[in-house]
Amino acid sequence: MSPKTTLIRPCQPADLPAVPAIYAHHVSHGSGSFELEPPSLQDVTQRHANVSELGLPWLVASRGDEVLGCAYAGQFRPRPGFRYLVEDSVYIHTDHMGHGLGVATGMAFGIHRKEGNQNVFVVTGDGELHEGANWEAIMFASQHKLDNLNLIVDNNQISMLGYTDDIISHQ
Repeated sequence: MSPKTTLIRPCQPADLPAVPAIYAHHVSHGSGSFELEPPSLQDVTQRHANVSELGLPWLVASRGDEVLGCAYAGQFRPRPGFRYLVEDSVYIHTDHMGHGLGVATGMAFGIHRKEGNQNVFVVTGDGELHEGANWEAIMFASQHKLDNLNLIVDNNQISMLGYTDDIISHQ
């Protein structure tokens, strides 16, 4: 397997030391974690054990030995009425954020060229829409009439640099 191949696989204990640094950025610069202080490695290790004990997934994206991000499902609420509900979390290392739309467009284009009937979905935040690469992907998708590409924009009005209206207005 090529060292440039990105794998999504179950998280192993050896992956956990990378998680606090990835997650810390999202705690410090975002609003989606609902935490005020980044957790320690000990905290993350305990959370991983709790998720695993419930039989829920904790995944990492890795390339070679590098962990690029993690995703996990957690119990939504401990009450019996919520027993079938989980909440999911996805955290990506800052060096690897902002590639989703370009990659998804390439996938949709490949499927379109082979006359496949699969759809490709990508979720992005409105804070990513000021990136030139995203607009290039959108224009490419329009030019090639990629009706199998589905873009979902979370209009939360915040990016890793601050509030979107302070950076560039989308109105």
